[in-house]
Amino acid sequence: MRATRCLERMIDSFEMTIKNDGDGEAIVGPRPSRRTFCAAAIGAFVPLLAKRRLFLPAREDLPLPEIDVAAIDRTRILRAAKRYLREAPVTITAFPAVRSAGGKHDYFSEGDYWWPDPANPSGPYIQRDGLSNPDNFIQHRRALLRLSVQMPALSAAWLITRSEHYAAHAVRHLRAWFVDESTRINPHLEFAQAIHGRTTGRGIGIIDTLHWSRSLVLRRYSRDRDLWRMMCAMT
Repeated sequence: MRATRCLERMIDSFEMTIKNDGDGEAIVGPRPSRRTFCAAAIGAFVPLLAKRRLFLPAREDLPLPEIDVAAIDRTRILRAAKRYLREAPVTITAFPAVRSAGGKHDYFSEGDYWWPDPANPSGPYIQRDGLSNPDNFIQHRRALLRLSVQMPALSAAWLITRSEHYAAHAVRHLRAWFVDESTRINPHLEFAQAIHGRTTGRGIGIIDTLHWSRSLVLRRYSRDRDLWRMMCAMT
């Protein structure tokens, strides 16, 4: 009951309304700021969690609630997967990076907050912290982002329907990105987060691949022998 009141208070603080958009429910109205959300979430749940830590025994076998995500989210998963079935694999080789020190198979990106120097337009870029330069190269990063939503949706759709066309299309993406010689990506980030006139790449470029963790969702289900056998056979 206490948790319910906390949740209701947090939701009320957002002052949002919900309406049916004809294809499921959508939240409309003013979107809360990140600060508002965090403050409401902390105020609602931290005291509750603290009390649970104090009064519940430290046992690893405490029963956890089971949530059937496949049943709850089935419509949204299949809607997304059917959309991605119509999207052909597109890797970084489709976006030549003329300022890259590498080749067409090498991932390349430029630091967001670096701009031409007004005092020396042809010289090294200067930093304007917090201000993203829209002319910097981010097409390879966008390609990774697309893959990071396509792969989880297709693999999730296969897991809940066992329809082979979802797995087959996921394999097309894997082949294009990691197998086919004409389109695959080289396995390094040497040229990520480059700064024009200063460096051809930085170690911080690893942040560009954060979204790839979602692309590896199949690994989580590696104990599903049917799925793994199908993936291996298709590759």
